[in-house]
Amino acid sequence: MTLAFDSTLSAGLALATTKLAWCELLITNLGATRRFIAKTGNWASGTTFRDYDLTGTMSSVGAAVRNFGVASNARVRLAADITAAPGVARISNAGQTRWVQGSYGVPASTDAEGRPLDANGNVLDFTRSTNPTAEDGDAVNIVINPPAFLPSGTGPAAPLWHSQTPKTVVLESWATGSAGAQQTVTFDDRGPDLVMQHPQLAAALGDVAWWRCSQEITHGTHIFGFHLFRAHAGCSRTGDRPLEQIMVFCRPVDSAPGDWSTYPAFGNSSNAQVYDKNNPRHSTYPAPFKLYYRSDTNVEVGRCELHDGKPVNDKSLAQDQYYDPATGAASSGATGPKWGDAGAVIRPHWNCAQPIIWSSDTPADMPANWFWGVQEDALRPMQGKRPVTFNPLDHLLADSGLQFDHLGMIYSMAPWPRAKSTQPRMEPIDPYCANPNGGTKPFQPWGWGYAYEPGSRGGIDIYPAPGGSRSDRAVLPATITMFLSDREGVRLEGQVPWRTLAWEWCKNYANVAGCFVRNPRTGEGLPKNETLARLWAQRTGYYGSGSDSTNLHRRIEYYGASRSSNKNVKDCRDSTGRNPYGYQLPEGEHHGYTHAGIALMAFRSPVHVVLQRHHYDMQWMARLGARSMAADTETYYGNRPFAWRWCTHLWSWFCAADHPLTYTREQVESGMQTEMEKMHTDLWIPTFQNDDPGLYFQGIKRFGAPMTQGSTRAVAVEVGGNKFFYTGLVAMLMKTTGMWDTMKARSIGCERVLGMVIHSLDKASVDWVLGTQAHYADSASFSGHMICTQDYPSGTTVTSAMMPASWYEVPARLGSNGDISFFREDANPQTEWDAPQHNRAQWPSIHKAVFATDYPNPDLDAAINLFKSFYLDRFATSAALYPTDKGMESYWNCGYRIASMGFVNAPPTP
Repeated sequence: MTLAFDSTLSAGLALATTKLAWCELLITNLGATRRFIAKTGNWASGTTFRDYDLTGTMSSVGAAVRNFGVASNARVRLAADITAAPGVARISNAGQTRWVQGSYGVPASTDAEGRPLDANGNVLDFTRSTNPTAEDGDAVNIVINPPAFLPSGTGPAAPLWHSQTPKTVVLESWATGSAGAQQTVTFDDRGPDLVMQHPQLAAALGDVAWWRCSQEITHGTHIFGFHLFRAHAGCSRTGDRPLEQIMVFCRPVDSAPGDWSTYPAFGNSSNAQVYDKNNPRHSTYPAPFKLYYRSDTNVEVGRCELHDGKPVNDKSLAQDQYYDPATGAASSGATGPKWGDAGAVIRPHWNCAQPIIWSSDTPADMPANWFWGVQEDALRPMQGKRPVTFNPLDHLLADSGLQFDHLGMIYSMAPWPRAKSTQPRMEPIDPYCANPNGGTKPFQPWGWGYAYEPGSRGGIDIYPAPGGSRSDRAVLPATITMFLSDREGVRLEGQVPWRTLAWEWCKNYANVAGCFVRNPRTGEGLPKNETLARLWAQRTGYYGSGSDSTNLHRRIEYYGASRSSNKNVKDCRDSTGRNPYGYQLPEGEHHGYTHAGIALMAFRSPVHVVLQRHHYDMQWMARLGARSMAADTETYYGNRPFAWRWCTHLWSWFCAADHPLTYTREQVESGMQTEMEKMHTDLWIPTFQNDDPGLYFQGIKRFGAPMTQGSTRAVAVEVGGNKFFYTGLVAMLMKTTGMWDTMKARSIGCERVLGMVIHSLDKASVDWVLGTQAHYADSASFSGHMICTQDYPSGTTVTSAMMPASWYEVPARLGSNGDISFFREDANPQTEWDAPQHNRAQWPSIHKAVFATDYPNPDLDAAINLFKSFYLDRFATSAALYPTDKGMESYWNCGYRIASMGFVNAPPTP
């Protein structure tokens, strides 16, 4: 006998608590109409707060009331809220002549699992005076006591408490430089379970219990809230106990809680609050602290501190590339010792947009349901280990405007950052890794570490992309792809398992997630109704200001100096050097591809579901100017912002749940459909129905890519170049997760737009490589953009009448006009525009693996084989000429090809 209570329905009940209980009643012969009514107090004079019509077979009201049965019977799982006062619930026929009635209340005490106890400490059972199918008006007299939960039935039920389950959190202040006062809170407030709407994720994760603390902790000028997620033992790699993960949210103390106008600025731009570590009100950086997680027997089961035992945000952390560890002072600039020369290790502070995560174990592997790795030729030892990015992104690890970041860092970096001069110089075992001792531009493996701690870089970045360097734009991070391609594989350097590197990448995502919370205790973030309406904005972005809302209640101020010309220490510090360095940059609409949801491809990790919700908010806040998501589709179709928007839809849909901390599938699908209907009106109809003669539309129709007139040449050139092909893996994962078919079924407009995407990718990859033999890139800019017309005299307006009908006719028009091969044989240096060429080469294998049935194309094998022949040629050239300059340039061609850009494996045969 159970009567269900759900804290999500608390709005209609005064003094509602989040204590939960559940009950099931069976009522027979009630007739065609049935109702559920719940009142506070007694039946005669109580206040009604639930009144649901349960008419019909399998009807439902919200997520809390479920009706099972035939026309005259009702087997109903009921939901209500429990208050401090008793109440009564009745399920009846329409005329109230037949009913079964139950009472509920709050027990005097509960055990560790929340079960009710009598005065002697014995667990109370549900009691009833008569059979629940009794005659008219009989009372069931069920004593309902919180908190037990009704399993969803979509996966394993939430686990019971374990002897090592964290029950309390202790925050220990280190504001004075040594251990100080401690504050303790208890996980005593259970919210609704996290139940995934994706059926495969629901089966894998099961019902995830969500516990909060009824109290928060105020540490100095910051408020901390703690959240415990508990999943069944199958989610833990060891499998011997439930997987338990803690997520810590933080925000500054505010005189008016929930007032976003005083939310801290993340940096030192025009309206930012200047940080002062001695008076950090509204700062993003809390004073130093440690966290201890303890069981109900007060045994420590985990803690949060830096890897060397220092507290989070310890004041001794080196915070400047010109830092004197002897005095702890930052010099004024180039006159002081350069980074590392005095043995300093640059270590960022942790800020309150970076939720802290803790996991009782490495999560168990996720089944291989959606991605099956890449083929062997993309796993060659020489690939993805050499080139550097051209855009410096880390303010304090850069020197003279250059960047230490490098694709090869995941192949050679140590677990933790190291000082350059106080430890032996690194000599990587892997001969293909860049020379770590060759100056500042090649990656310095000692600069970062791959392991997670609060605030760490960890080889991850919103701009540089999932695997490291900015050129690594392949939707899936290289670490995840290497792991999914060989789950028991190890890295040559240090024999580190790829599973370890992948999980550390996933954990480090918390340091770039951008979680802005109104209420750390409840986990409430930006208002969902406002973010779904795209009303929020982040001020500043990589290419300038984002959607710069003038409403301070709907704007997050971010660090403003984002481009390479501004990246220096002075930009992220005030004039006295007091502003600590914390790694947090604004996302840009061109750089929105690092997503927490990616972790669910590899690991059963519930906290990444919550992290993904915040990235969904970040993407729409990052719009340039005041444009809406649906109003600028034409400008960005065929370019990277299009891919990153769909990437955001994908991972947010994948991680959807009907839960306070997430978005639902319907919310994500509705937003994406709005965009796709706009694309149907603005793109598909002009291109395929009206045959619009514009370069843009004829480019899509004939070449798969929107065309425009060149900026320096009178030619027709691709708008997006190779960067459109970031869309390839997004499309594949949409298909394998089920999102593609879901969106296809929503409307004819959605179906047509999806078909247009396949058309575009096929034309611009399959037809292009077979028709041109991979030639005709824009040699003037080395940008990776393909051209489809000959050069016309300067000043000529290029029209679609000057374009051939397809890629197959381009060679006859252009001949050997000096434009270079796509896979370069010359010794010109590559730019970051060239790296995505490998995504273009990857597309035919994706189409063959997952789209061949729905979108047949007889030329896929020929395109795959031709691309493979180019790679074999480059590998041979590299082997013959390496390490000469000519060999190195050819080698770089393949060096940019990280594993995630390789030809994909097809799903296994059932």
